[in-house]
Amino acid sequence: MSNTEKTILTDISELLGDRFGRYSKYTIQHRAIPDARDGLKPVQRRILYAMYLAGNTHDKGYRKSAKTVGDVMGNYHPHGDSSIYEAMVHLAQPFKTNQPLIDGHGNWGSIDKDPPAAMRYTEARLSPYALELLADIKKDTVRMVPNFDETTTEPIVLPARLPNLLINGASGIASGFATNIPPHNPKDVVEACTVYLKNKNVTNEELIEIIKAPDFPTGCEVMDTDGIRAIYTTGSGSFVMSARMEREQPKKGGPQLVFSHLPYNAVKQQIVVALQEIVLNRDIEGIVEVRDETDRKHGMTGARIVVELKRGLTEDQMDSIVAYLYKNTDLMSYYRANMTAIVNGSPEKMDLKKFVAAYIEHQREIIRNRTQFDLNKAKERFHIVEGYIKALDSLDEVIAIIRGSKDRKDAVEQLISRIELTEIQANAILDLRLYRLTNMEIDSFKKEWEDLQRIIRKLEGILSSATKLDKVIERELSEFVKNYTYERLSPIKEEVKQLNVDVSMTIPEEDVYVVLTRNGYIKRLSKRAYMGIERIEGINLKLGDSVQTTVSAKTTDTLLLFTSSGSYYSLLAYRVPEGKWKDEGSPLHTVLPVGNEDKIVAILPIEDFEAELSLCFLTAQGMAKKTSLKEYKTDRSVAVRALKLKDKDELRDVFAANEDERFITVTERGFVGLYDQPDVPLAGKNTLGVKVISLSRNDSVLQGYRVGKDTPFQVILFEQHGYYRIVPSQRLPGKKRGNKGTQAWKSLKSEDRIVTGLLAHGMLQRPLAGAYIVDGRQLEKFELDVTPTAALPVQYAPLDLHSVVTDIITMPQK
Repeated sequence: MSNTEKTILTDISELLGDRFGRYSKYTIQHRAIPDARDGLKPVQRRILYAMYLAGNTHDKGYRKSAKTVGDVMGNYHPHGDSSIYEAMVHLAQPFKTNQPLIDGHGNWGSIDKDPPAAMRYTEARLSPYALELLADIKKDTVRMVPNFDETTTEPIVLPARLPNLLINGASGIASGFATNIPPHNPKDVVEACTVYLKNKNVTNEELIEIIKAPDFPTGCEVMDTDGIRAIYTTGSGSFVMSARMEREQPKKGGPQLVFSHLPYNAVKQQIVVALQEIVLNRDIEGIVEVRDETDRKHGMTGARIVVELKRGLTEDQMDSIVAYLYKNTDLMSYYRANMTAIVNGSPEKMDLKKFVAAYIEHQREIIRNRTQFDLNKAKERFHIVEGYIKALDSLDEVIAIIRGSKDRKDAVEQLISRIELTEIQANAILDLRLYRLTNMEIDSFKKEWEDLQRIIRKLEGILSSATKLDKVIERELSEFVKNYTYERLSPIKEEVKQLNVDVSMTIPEEDVYVVLTRNGYIKRLSKRAYMGIERIEGINLKLGDSVQTTVSAKTTDTLLLFTSSGSYYSLLAYRVPEGKWKDEGSPLHTVLPVGNEDKIVAILPIEDFEAELSLCFLTAQGMAKKTSLKEYKTDRSVAVRALKLKDKDELRDVFAANEDERFITVTERGFVGLYDQPDVPLAGKNTLGVKVISLSRNDSVLQGYRVGKDTPFQVILFEQHGYYRIVPSQRLPGKKRGNKGTQAWKSLKSEDRIVTGLLAHGMLQRPLAGAYIVDGRQLEKFELDVTPTAALPVQYAPLDLHSVVTDIITMPQK
């Protein structure tokens, strides 16, 4: 080891913490978070300064963007050309900023998220607004620091003669900090600054009355003034943006919904694609076509998206379609603000007054520095002009001194000693041209001397009076903002639009049947197709699959699909893919986000969630819960918790019932329980329920049914070895909650199981037709005599000794 090397032992956690702390500080201060004074990040500031020094201003021709990127990267920002060019693109896009800082020529991207052309193709120059941020920079108004290789200097902040941070907004993500500041109307921001200049004790509430809300370049509607007020008072919050919508009725065709002025940062093409997918998937009825009719006359930030509707729709139906489109696309979106900026070298979450105060304090420093610079220049000139006048009063003697001097140094010394001039004045006289000795020029010197005196008094008055200095800021702000004054682009709505979506309103009402198989295939059949089914063995099923349930519903009904794990999904019946009886159906996971582990145990069609009904839940371990139907109305498309389950318990059945009905439980060991609804108390949605039937150790609940209070019924039990038994209601006395129920099948061996139970209301007058699945593979039809069986079970499926029935399929009554 050489004498110059030294090993330092340190804790790795301290080293990593120190290094990451340094990195975080760098990303916060020098990359991602804007300065509260000029509203710029370092890379943006360097781009503007480099273009300014190169004379690449709006009154000259465009220059290649690659040249600017090269200048910035070589002199100020050694971090790669792509990041510099991306920052340039953002500064040039009119749909991103209220006042673009760069005037771009060529393809600079679009609101459709089209990428800009490469930097070698595009051209750029500073916009007039950018010069307002750079004004007076050559008058020592801001501190200059060495660049990364100390070959030149760069400003740590721009003079920013307009409050750029609030006018154009900013966004960025650093380590542990993020910022998202919306743009505002320049006139409103300057007015707020003026009010603060006049009264530094102005409140946030008073400033909010001036800057009522953000103002976006796309002109979208801004909603929720309470949310906006929270942003301006706390520094964070959110509000809603939405596209504007108008209804048009062309001479031909149906009515049209025309959407324009899209939300800030929304991508028009993505919205169009989302609307077209809604039409293609028939998520809502009533839409004929979606068109993007945007053209050049709508400008860089404008849009025209046309949604053509069917003829004959009512106002309520059109309102429902509009609400659905707003709710399910980026035609309406949230803006989540995080008002963080760099103040005195550190990130700070700021309210509205802090933004204004930080900018005004910066302007006071800028005007103070500029005034001092102008005062120094005026005093220097005054000193020289004073020397001219003194010399011209003794003109002949001055000429004689100059002619009699050996050289310039001698002349300077003679003038200093004999005319009583300073060295600066003497040198200035020697540099004076002869024509300036005319009487007219002598008078001009006297006039300039008087003007300089007035200027010096004025500048000294500004520096000595805070009131006068603030007056200068106020006057200049009002002058600068004149060229950037326009009426608010984004209309303000006090409250968020109420999106009352009733998809069923636009759907033609039709009676249908929804069929679900045990392996998770689902389809919707029209009533006509279902009535045309004659043979159950005509069902097209995959090997090992069987029909689990068939429910009758209307296309406008909401289907609640409950899983064994205790969750449920909500689906409009119309959304179930239509099929034919012989179709396999669509995989359920293509219709709903159902996981592989989820098994649907019940489907309930709901016409009205406000109906006075309760949902009754039965679990494998004999628990029952009853909850009001109203609690299960949801707009969520993902799984929602339906009830609480014990460990290792499963949901087995769900049905809707009223208080006048009873319910039946069927277990795998052949016990049937009949209970009154009031025995199960009404409970909340996320509750466990109560024990309704006591089970032996190797038994579990198969399913449940609801029956009228005095309605006769029959329970048909199918055993796995091919036998069935019909138990009439007379043999099933009512039981109290917690009882084991009635043992309806007494001869089951320990390993035997009931495959399923069926409920028949009243006395069936004709044979019961169906099919059974043998060993999960073979489908065989059966026809049963429905008269109550004697003590011994009756065979319905002739099986060999090694086969068992794994499922029973019956079709609902037509």
